[in-house]
Amino acid sequence: MDSFHRGMSDIATSQAYTIQIDETIEVHVQADPCKRVRMMAMLALDSHQLGDDQLQALLVLNQPGDAYPLLTVSIDSGSGHLMVWTSVEAHDTDTDQFTDTFGRLVRRARGILTLLRSGLYGQPAARDLPVGVGSRA
Repeated sequence: MDSFHRGMSDIATSQAYTIQIDETIEVHVQADPCKRVRMMAMLALDSHQLGDDQLQALLVLNQPGDAYPLLTVSIDSGSGHLMVWTSVEAHDTDTDQFTDTFGRLVRRARGILTLLRSGLYGQPAARDLPVGVGSRA
């Protein structure tokens, strides 16, 4: 518990962390200038690999829901990778909330990868674009 609070303290002072979930998902956790903690799950899918039907299906996932904080699907402008991201106020981040939000973020990222690679919405997305620690600046 103490190490978690020290970690949140580090994040709140603008340190960033990268967690490699597997070869297809990498999560970046960092503080932004507005005292918010952002979590971004980078997916091993380049947005250029996706067709219009697949991109439209992703937009549906961005509809507001009941769960807080909202998880948003987006495209990382630097790498072109798909990502799922969220942010919470730094002072609102306790152990249970952080763990729950992190878990939801990873589950959503895995679900999107499964959905897009299934071919349900157009051509199945390629599987050979791994994300790697340090792939983002």
